[in-house]
Amino acid sequence: MPETPQSEQTKLEDRVGSRSLYIEIREKKGGFMPHFHYHSSYELFYIKSGTATFIIGNKSYSVYEGTLLVIPPYVPHKSIYTDSGETSRIELQLKISFLTKHMAEILEHLSKHICYTLSLKYQTYLLKLLYKMKEEFRSKKEYSEDLCLAYVTEFLVAVHRNALRCEATSTENEVLAQKIMEYITENYHRNITIAELSEEFHICESTVFKSFKKHTGLKVTDYINFTRVMNAERLMQETDLSLTEIAYRCGFNNCNYFSSVFKRYKNTTPGKFMRQKRE
Repeated sequence: MPETPQSEQTKLEDRVGSRSLYIEIREKKGGFMPHFHYHSSYELFYIKSGTATFIIGNKSYSVYEGTLLVIPPYVPHKSIYTDSGETSRIELQLKISFLTKHMAEILEHLSKHICYTLSLKYQTYLLKLLYKMKEEFRSKKEYSEDLCLAYVTEFLVAVHRNALRCEATSTENEVLAQKIMEYITENYHRNITIAELSEEFHICESTVFKSFKKHTGLKVTDYINFTRVMNAERLMQETDLSLTEIAYRCGFNNCNYFSSVFKRYKNTTPGKFMRQKRE
């Protein structure tokens, strides 16, 4: 899935930050993350108003005002906004290089469950912290990033101490699609076929197609390639493996095909992407 064209994206009302951290506020009717995507950083979403469904990894979450989502790096996600009125969220993105040891520990713990809700008292408290971060970045004063580091630490500790877990929600049809997604996540390095999935889950091939497409909006083969490209990018970021080794580890038996699929999703060749990341 290529990135959403600019004409389909929400116009940002406010976005501030640095190369290591940014905060953005988006307000729009309808959905503004209609395609699966991922990040190399942690991503936190705070829902200010409205309702939505998020698909994160292989699970679905119904969210509403006061919900906080903590999405770890390299986890596919998309959103489907279901409120007929305006939906507003605040996004906080934290790169790994920005995190202190304790911040990383808290985020690792929170991202294991992903979805949380907060009491009205802590909704107000955390919103004030987020806006203080935003204003501090905008001010560009001396030591602004240091102060924001303290605000982020305070934010994460408050969530860790006070947030309540929300459970994933799934219909029978979604459960099947989620199992297929989990299977792909565990086996993307192999040649996965529709026939294999049909046999694995004891359903006909047409049901595999229809169930997966209805839940995710994607063909099974598209999600397999998306998962492979995501993991190839992760290996480029985190290892010194060659492109050939990365291609084979991610289920591509042909380097030319790997290059073609990677370029379709990232708008650049794997060679150029790896050079940029490793410079």
